[in-house]
Amino acid sequence: MLLRTVSMLLVGGLSASAALAQSEINLDEFSVNCVSDVDQKGVTLSRSGGSDKGFIATDTLEGEASIFPGLNTMTFLLIQGSDVVTFVVDYTTMEYDMRIKGAVQKNDKGTCTVA
Repeated sequence: MLLRTVSMLLVGGLSASAALAQSEINLDEFSVNCVSDVDQKGVTLSRSGGSDKGFIATDTLEGEASIFPGLNTMTFLLIQGSDVVTFVVDYTTMEYDMRIKGAVQKNDKGTCTVA
């Protein structure tokens, strides 16, 4: 699996700082390995440097994703061909929910660890 580092900008300053105190993840730069509770397959997410882009790699899809901050979460959005991947990570619990829509239809959830 190709792992490429890209950047993300985190807009939610105060909530992100509070969550960072509760979590092992460095919100400015990270790589996490996630494992599905459904089929035990892996997903890798990465971000570095401070832009609103990240990288997502699954067994079938990989590419640059847009990242949107939320309350204690980050949403990775990857649009590739006819597939749209929405991957939401709660960085306080390190749990995720993933939805793939398009030619491939998949719902998934699991846990992530900092690489």
